[in-house]
Amino acid sequence: MTLLFFYLRESVQRCDDLHYSEPHPCIHPPSCAWSPLLEQGHYKKAEDVYSADLGLNDTVLSCAQHKNNVWPLHGIVECLKERNEETECKKFQGLLREALSKTDLPITSSCCCWKTV
Repeated sequence: MTLLFFYLRESVQRCDDLHYSEPHPCIHPPSCAWSPLLEQGHYKKAEDVYSADLGLNDTVLSCAQHKNNVWPLHGIVECLKERNEETECKKFQGLLREALSKTDLPITSSCCCWKTV
């Protein structure tokens, strides 16, 4: 887990440090690839990354945030369910339902490259 965590954290940091441009330089943000942390039971670490990606704290510049993005929303809902945070989970489930209503494929994980089928 340590090496995986290092490489994921490094890729997220490098993406977040890119200069602002339109369109965004990363089509799919690397922070969404934290699904393995969920699978391994590291819910708080994954939740922190998803929170930052969604712009719920001040750790990521606003131009690198992905507010209401379906992937980190799915991830944060998974984390909150596993941690039995029912009140907060309901809030994010509403946001996730809204984001899912705008997709054209079934979303079953917090990353398009992880268990999408």
